[in-house]
Amino acid sequence: MCAEFWQREFAAFISALMNGQATQQMVDAKSDRWNRIAMERGFLRRMPDGKFVIRQAQAAA
Repeated sequence: MCAEFWQREFAAFISALMNGQATQQMVDAKSDRWNRIAMERGFLRRMPDGKFVIRQAQAAA
């Protein structure tokens, strides 16, 4: 039951990133592991100081 809770929370986090509804405050509150996964999926960028920031959506050409 606990694992299902965290799976739902993670899915909601990724969904918020995908839909452009995530805030920097949300990202800062998440674990390094979740942020690294989101970075690998292309939603976040890691800055030289180690902070994760939301990638800006690229306009379609």
